[in-house]
Amino acid sequence: MEMVTQRRPEVHGPVLGGVILFGMTYKVGPKGQVVIPKPIRDRLGISPGDEVVVEQDGGEVRIRRQVDDAEARRNRIRALRGISADTPGLPGFEADKQEEREREQRRDRELEQLYGRSPR
Repeated sequence: MEMVTQRRPEVHGPVLGGVILFGMTYKVGPKGQVVIPKPIRDRLGISPGDEVVVEQDGGEVRIRRQVDDAEARRNRIRALRGISADTPGLPGFEADKQEEREREQRRDRELEQLYGRSPR
């Protein structure tokens, strides 16, 4: 009878209670997904639905938990203010909306003359 042995993954990091914390090799799935091991998720406080930040660091990829920093969020919003002021589409959009309002007002006046009351 031939004995079959399982190959253990190559470990490159510390082990906590028999659980490998990092350095284990994982395969990237067909959609580019990689599973973050549960002990690491637990240790970093990452839960299903949480946002993570993926960054390239030289020849490595780093994944870190997205911290909801209210001040950083306010700074990102401030940086966006006025970004569309020079966009040519915005004044055209406003002019189109004004023309549409004027057409509606004319139509309302015409209907009021025809039927003796406002349609709205």
